[in-house]
Amino acid sequence: MINPKTLLAEWVTALQSLPNLVDALGGDGGQIQFYTENAIVFGQPTQNNIRLAILSMPPGSVMIAWHGSGPGRSAMRWCSCMTFLCTCAHRKYPMSATRTYSIGS
Repeated sequence: MINPKTLLAEWVTALQSLPNLVDALGGDGGQIQFYTENAIVFGQPTQNNIRLAILSMPPGSVMIAWHGSGPGRSAMRWCSCMTFLCTCAHRKYPMSATRTYSIGS
């Protein structure tokens, strides 16, 4: 099994290599980060609290969170479940423009 932090870091690297996405986020690849427990995400300590990390997301950012893994649709497959959270660069009301996309089995 792949270490979840390695998997998340690879997703961040892949997303940071997309020039149109980075341009849409204001030209800063640092606006794409992943959530991990007890770490600094977007300059704020998460304190093992994904809700706090989501509320700390600046406008025009992407955060990826790993939720676990388990068997896929077939016995020969193992899947990791992740969520991609995106905030719009212009938001009038906090959290009104956050969108969540989940990838999993």
